[in-house]
Amino acid sequence: MSAQIALKGGKPVRTTPWPKWPLFTDKDKADLAAVLDDGRMTSITGPKVREFEEKYAAAFGAKCALATCNGVTAIHLALAALEIGPGDEVIVPAHTFIGTSIPVLMANAIPVFVDISRDSFNIDPAKIEASITPRTRAIVPVHLNGLPADMAEVTAIARRHGLAVIEDACQAHGASYRGARVGTLGDVSCFSFFEDKVLTTGEGGMIVTNDERLYDLARSIRSYGEEFVADIGDRKYEHLRLGFNYRMGALPAVLGINQLDRLDEMVAKRNANARYLRERLAKVPGITPPKDFPDRLSAFYKFVCRIDTSVIRTDVLTFIEAIKAEGVPATPRYPKPLPLQKVYREKLGYGKTHCPYDCDKYGVDIDYTRGSWPEAEKVGRDAFVLLVHPSEEEHDLADAAAAVEKVAAFYRS
Repeated sequence: MSAQIALKGGKPVRTTPWPKWPLFTDKDKADLAAVLDDGRMTSITGPKVREFEEKYAAAFGAKCALATCNGVTAIHLALAALEIGPGDEVIVPAHTFIGTSIPVLMANAIPVFVDISRDSFNIDPAKIEASITPRTRAIVPVHLNGLPADMAEVTAIARRHGLAVIEDACQAHGASYRGARVGTLGDVSCFSFFEDKVLTTGEGGMIVTNDERLYDLARSIRSYGEEFVADIGDRKYEHLRLGFNYRMGALPAVLGINQLDRLDEMVAKRNANARYLRERLAKVPGITPPKDFPDRLSAFYKFVCRIDTSVIRTDVLTFIEAIKAEGVPATPRYPKPLPLQKVYREKLGYGKTHCPYDCDKYGVDIDYTRGSWPEAEKVGRDAFVLLVHPSEEEHDLADAAAAVEKVAAFYRS
């Protein structure tokens, strides 16, 4: 007889608060105060953003890094620097955060969605080529949940068809594929430093590339399309191209500088936490923890499990609510594939228009409702997230595992 779950009036596994994330050090606070005292708060007037960029490029073995205000703007800048626009198509996974695909619309291009692999949740290379057309300009593989995509296959396809590869590494700081850090495997890569990310500055983003021409274009577009000058006193206010204000400020840059020193340590702790949960949950009937890929080091931004509803007799949202009632954080993982979201399903564009879908340069009637993304749809119905932040210790992980074991046993009975 299984124990009564807290959702049904039983005693919860845990009643104490869950560990906080992110955590900041006394040095972080002192360095932030030093910037406030200095007064140079921007990438134009102060040195901290440039210092962060140089340190980031060195850490990832790249020639160039460019800080932005978030991950979406990083992807938009990458598309803009590649001169992708009206009439172009960009391939993205059907299962990911919408921040991967919205920048394609921001560039007035068309996102074309490809289904994912069941084991990795990442784009399935075997399904990419069927979606390539003469209009395709780029592929955006996402290293989802911190696990690198199969970049050897993706880049081979891209080279055969003359396509750019934009790595969405927004969830994968410090991850590696066959010994190489993600962020160095495509033509350009993009990172996010949102509050709960592996490396966080609260908000922020970064572009990494070895292509100096792309870097120069992105740097100009990042700041109103302005002509680059070495010193603020030399600004001509000459604007050479369409641009935006996507700059990072000095305060988030300070946090990024310090966290880079701790990145490998934080990723190692996330992996240790994930190993504990994987070993415990692999023994639970009806629960599938994330697969281990020996050729890849995951950053474990999220620990994503799946339930087998033929064994566990409830839906994933009820299962999640039951875990939360036990005092353990749990969330769904992108319940609806991107092409079935209203913004794509109804082809919503700028203002009252359907641009870029009705742009004369496109000339194709794309219908997202007729696509086929069975794996993305299935993940949305059966995936749930547990946390493996570096702030968690073994007793916290034991509570998380116990909550899943308890809830799974209840819904199996």
